[in-house]
Amino acid sequence: AIIAGGLPGGGLIEWSLADGTLRPLTRPADGVVDTMPAVAPDGRRIAFVRVGATGEGEVYVVGVDGGADRSLTD
Repeated sequence: AIIAGGLPGGGLIEWSLADGTLRPLTRPADGVVDTMPAVAPDGRRIAFVRVGATGEGEVYVVGVDGGADRSLTD
């Protein structure tokens, strides 16, 4: 699978290479974009940068299965 961010709608997606399906992993608020995803070495989490309307980014993490994300920065 490929994990992509910075796309229309703002959230991270997982693109299955097996069947071409797209699965949303994050659902940020309007005007917010999740970008620069990186899968953790253990393969269980994805770190990414969430950029708000002000242009400032914060580091977040979400499980590879999606679900609740959490901020790693204040």
